[in-house]
Amino acid sequence: MRRRPQQLVFLTLVSFTIVVFITLDHRIFPYRSVRPSSNKEVGAVQLKVKEGYNNLWGKTRASLKYLYHNHLDDAEWFYKADDDTFAIVENLKHMLKLYDPDFPIYFGAKLRAKDNSQVFMSGGAGYVLSRAALKLVVEKGFTNSTICKAENKGREDVELGRCMQAVGVMFGDSRDHLGRERFLCLTPELLLPGWATANKHGWFWNIVYYPMKEGPMCCSERVVSFHYVKPSMMYVFYYLIYQVHLSHFQGPLPRLPPDTSSIPKEVGHRPARKVVPAGATSGTSRLVLGEWMRWGPLRYGLCGSPPGIKV
Repeated sequence: MRRRPQQLVFLTLVSFTIVVFITLDHRIFPYRSVRPSSNKEVGAVQLKVKEGYNNLWGKTRASLKYLYHNHLDDAEWFYKADDDTFAIVENLKHMLKLYDPDFPIYFGAKLRAKDNSQVFMSGGAGYVLSRAALKLVVEKGFTNSTICKAENKGREDVELGRCMQAVGVMFGDSRDHLGRERFLCLTPELLLPGWATANKHGWFWNIVYYPMKEGPMCCSERVVSFHYVKPSMMYVFYYLIYQVHLSHFQGPLPRLPPDTSSIPKEVGHRPARKVVPAGATSGTSRLVLGEWMRWGPLRYGLCGSPPGIKV
């Protein structure tokens, strides 16, 4: 049996690194951050590349070389994200279960140049390279300046896409089985309500490789990443995804709060209320209620209920 896939994260920008480390700490290991100076607390590695947005390609190239020389045998997949990217690592691992890390492939939000001359994966949404892809691009691409740019300046996602294509790495389709995106170049508050176009993000629609919708069908229920996430919102995402638990119709009563003086005596003896569809068995109840929990807010409205359910 093949061992469970691992990922390495390295960051090309650094201003929010502490926040990223806190929200990733229990979910992913090993972890590497790239910054102008070393910081052992967050696993940062110092690379000899001049800081600045214009040098992103040089920093990314140096990061990939570092991973190749120091961690190639430690992981099967290598994920790159910016520090304003929120990644749900569990969903990334789930997606990668289908693929062989020893096949040269990489995934992300697939984009195209405006003149259709180049395909690449968005740097902001993050992209993940198989072990074979990392090995191939470093050994065959970075050693040949005619196919991979040797200068530090340049758009890292475009330049990496050019290198990947030149050395024969496959551009994977990271969408789910319904064609919904897993790697999102924008924040969910723009995509889900359908506000991206209204907020002048026309550049995005002009370069997406696959047709993409706005609204609830824009994004996979196993989404991997969001871009343009502020530090404060990273804590919000972390809380909503990893700490909030849904209360179902059937199940034990909630535990009482600590201030017993504000709790009526009868509350502790009140039996659990059963919710059963009219003329249905309890098994059917669980099935129908499960469907409502999943689709109710979209199909029946926030305050609606499916036919036959009394709540």
